[in-house]
Amino acid sequence: MKELLIITSLLIGITGSAQNLAYNQPDENKAKDLERNTPEFIFENATFDNTEEINEENIPFHFFGKSVAKKYETFKKAYVFEDGLRINIEKPIIYKSLKKINKLLIKQVRNGEVDRNDAEKELLHYLDIAIAIATKPTLIILKCS
Repeated sequence: MKELLIITSLLIGITGSAQNLAYNQPDENKAKDLERNTPEFIFENATFDNTEEINEENIPFHFFGKSVAKKYETFKKAYVFEDGLRINIEKPIIYKSLKKINKLLIKQVRNGEVDRNDAEKELLHYLDIAIAIATKPTLIILKCS
């Protein structure tokens, strides 16, 4: 009786795995159809994202070079607005946080704690994020901080 039970369970296991292999083989036609029928979405960030429009003569010196200086000016252009005699900062928490990150990375590079290229990449990454969310609603994020 035990032998019959063991043989039956083995046969069920083998047939189950055979069916699993047979039905889970990728169909090449399905993959091609999926590639053809998949819609393509193009996401564009804020209108501030174009650093080529910035005049290089008016860009102040930045510790990490011209590419970061252009991106930093784009960031400032996205967050700082002049209203008559007053200067308004939109989303001041994000603006001040990024300025602190900039100062901290410069300080760490000068002290030799971080490699200059790594710090530059990190700052460019944070600048890209800040520019991308400049025109997006971030009230929930700002309330949490």
